[in-house]
Amino acid sequence: MATEPEPNEKLAIPTDVSQRIKRGKARLQQLRPRREEAVKFANGKHYVFLSEDGLKLRNQATVSVLQGGKKSDHRVRRSHDLLGPMIQSKVSAATQRIPGYEVNPSTNDPEDYTAAQIAKKIAYAGYELWRIKRAFQKLVWNALVTEEGFIMAYWDSSVGPYVDVSEEGSENPEHIGIGDVRIGVWDGREVMWEPGVDFEESRWWAIEHARPKDAVEAEPEFIGGKLPSDAQIPESRGGDEDGNLCLITEYLERPSPMHPQGRRLFLAAGKQIFPEEGYPLTNSKGVVVDEPCIHRLGYTVNPASDRDKGLVRSLIDSMRTYDFAQNKIAEYAQLGLIPKMVAPIGAFRTPQTDSPGDREEYDPTMLMGGKVDWAPQLGIPEELFRLREEALNELRYIAHDEEIPTQVSASSSVQALLQRNQIAWEDLVANEAEIHSRVMRDCLTLVQQRYTEDRMLKFKGRTGWSPIEDFKGADLRDQTDVRVQPGSLQPFTRQAIEQRIQNIAQMFPGYFPPEVLLSAMNNGNAEGLLEGYEEDVGRINYIINQIRSGAFDQMGMRPVWPGEEAGFELNVDTGEPETNEFGEPQIETEVPAWMPRPGVDSIKVWSAVLANWAKSDEFAQIDRQAQEAAMQVFGALRDLEMKEAQREQALQTSMAEQQGMNNAARPQAKQAPSLAAVNGSSEEGPAELPEGA
Repeated sequence: MATEPEPNEKLAIPTDVSQRIKRGKARLQQLRPRREEAVKFANGKHYVFLSEDGLKLRNQATVSVLQGGKKSDHRVRRSHDLLGPMIQSKVSAATQRIPGYEVNPSTNDPEDYTAAQIAKKIAYAGYELWRIKRAFQKLVWNALVTEEGFIMAYWDSSVGPYVDVSEEGSENPEHIGIGDVRIGVWDGREVMWEPGVDFEESRWWAIEHARPKDAVEAEPEFIGGKLPSDAQIPESRGGDEDGNLCLITEYLERPSPMHPQGRRLFLAAGKQIFPEEGYPLTNSKGVVVDEPCIHRLGYTVNPASDRDKGLVRSLIDSMRTYDFAQNKIAEYAQLGLIPKMVAPIGAFRTPQTDSPGDREEYDPTMLMGGKVDWAPQLGIPEELFRLREEALNELRYIAHDEEIPTQVSASSSVQALLQRNQIAWEDLVANEAEIHSRVMRDCLTLVQQRYTEDRMLKFKGRTGWSPIEDFKGADLRDQTDVRVQPGSLQPFTRQAIEQRIQNIAQMFPGYFPPEVLLSAMNNGNAEGLLEGYEEDVGRINYIINQIRSGAFDQMGMRPVWPGEEAGFELNVDTGEPETNEFGEPQIETEVPAWMPRPGVDSIKVWSAVLANWAKSDEFAQIDRQAQEAAMQVFGALRDLEMKEAQREQALQTSMAEQQGMNNAARPQAKQAPSLAAVNGSSEEGPAELPEGA
């Protein structure tokens, strides 16, 4: 609860922090009007203009005099929302697919390998649980519109369920939440750092955003007293009619010789409102990491500035031109295409109306040799249509959304145009993939540090949603090295996905069961077809790492799989096969755990990966024992391949014999020899002899 602060020096903002924030706010104040203008354009409000000094926004009247405004009634000032669909299509394309998280084990320890697999499952579970998709939708939108988007993973201790932590017998029970990971997203009007310094090189950052003051005052360890309602919320965010929002500045300083643990301060109304903390980015062991804890996504890098450049900013002038041309067309339609009648003055007895079918009366004696006739209509100039079309093409060109012109028919020209658009888009996707990696890395670190009690998470595997029961953060064993490949984020239409599935099925005939292909087609997702391949590659690479490090002996033994020949059990002293009570050689019941499993591990995938490794210089430099282990795996693969070929050959022979027996059991009719053509025709004689022949 809020308490009136006592005189305390800890409430004062440090002088160096105050000066830094002052510089950051001054730089942000230069950028804010331009970015506010882009936000208004993205929300379909185009009649705003920057002042001459670029520090203020001015609105042009869009309400007519008849409706109580200042705009002339005949003037058309309509905003045509072409930017909204452009932005939405790009946001959807960037966030359509779930990132392909990969967690690389830090050592060759089998337990670390298992922990890395658990971390991968936690990453996919967290993608849903922590609402990462929505966070990245906001991030991409901010990058396109406000020129920069910022994202950070943090721990929210207010997330329930709540636990009673009060002392036994206390009359005032105290409850705290178990907490969970949350993702914060901010736009280019809210984050500041040292002016003139690149974002990643700055030693500090500050986030200025609005929060409900009652929620802030109710947080544990709040020391700020009564907070004012000083946040100015723009109309695009709903405003703040009730005055319940206060402006909070979160200051983040990287570790330095003066502050080895870094600093994290929460400021409001010119004072600190929470006790000073250390820099929030740490590794799994709690050691502060000297890297940005907040991550930036921009649309276009601007080397001439310390800030990136957005998409909408480049589209504003073209959008104004389109609005001008389209609105002038509408004005011409109102003023020049409305039917009007002309006649001598005083000829009409009744006032003219625009009601369809209404009768107009006039006095023939007043015509004085004149006549009542329709006024000629003023057509719409063709130049306005050309101007509108040019503005639309310019919008598409800048946004890399060009349509294929009708006059372009050569496949090479079409391909070059599509490739230009694709290359521009892949640059943004690659940056997004890197941020996905960093954010999930931070999330897993928070999970390892903060998930101190048993939790149950769910992840979506190949067999549906599977639970991870009794999970604790310590189970991750520092395995937080997350990677996301940009290709896993590339968008696909359903038609493209179906075509991809068909291509995969044709390239590997008989490799995928029909039900797997049908499931992939129905779900519109081809990734499921590659899961088995990726797991085969991951398994053989793990075994190669074990052989490389000499730790393959520590993997232990496993039972012999059905169809697997383990060989005879040898006597340790004599080297001769052990025999059973009947004098028969004793068959091994266990084999090394790193040997391939028949019917489970792909022989072709294992052989290809192992062969590529055997060709490398690294393989030639490892010790003889490791080489022999690799050759033992390769020999087992050759035996399995040979047995599989023998099994297929036996099956084909059996099918051929069965077909021959079926043909022999079929009733046979006597066949006559082929006769010469009769009368020069091409028809042959009768195929069968008549009965009794």
